[in-house]
Amino acid sequence: MTGRPGGRCLAAVGALLMVLVVPAEAQKLRASLLDDPPIGKVPPDIVLPYWANGAPGPADQPFRLKAELGRVVVLAFGGSGQRPGWADVTAHADSMGSPRVELIAVAWGPAETLGDLAGPSRLKILADPAGAVHRRYGSRATDPWTFFIVADDGHLIWKSRRPEVASPGWWAQLVAAARRGAPGLPR
Repeated sequence: MTGRPGGRCLAAVGALLMVLVVPAEAQKLRASLLDDPPIGKVPPDIVLPYWANGAPGPADQPFRLKAELGRVVVLAFGGSGQRPGWADVTAHADSMGSPRVELIAVAWGPAETLGDLAGPSRLKILADPAGAVHRRYGSRATDPWTFFIVADDGHLIWKSRRPEVASPGWWAQLVAAARRGAPGLPR
């Protein structure tokens, strides 16, 4: 091998750094992609098409989380329509206790499969076909339900992983937490 003396040593050091640094950076990237937003911070914005009352929303007016400032938004991240719990989530869409509190479901799947999930309720179901929004919120397609509450000022105030969506007691806790997110709502 020709080259300057010490070149081989420099190449070895460079290779060692690549082995040590690249995996650490990859771990940071993976952690940031799969880490849910912390309480007290503004969560990542969501801009997705939605279904409500069994029909798609206007294509030129997707759901935008930032547009919901002034309202409390309960985000329910679920998997496909076959996952247990959709009926429970849909049944509670109209019982959040105030028109200033809205329950939004985010489904990992294509929009055309969402039409039957909401039924006649006002539940908006956002289509996240590639799962990009799920990943930004630390949720995977194989995870059971994950809930986040975004207060009327846009900050995350509550989260629950693997909740018992069939439990009335759990829903009472969620509604109480949502009411804390909007000053002036009855407790």
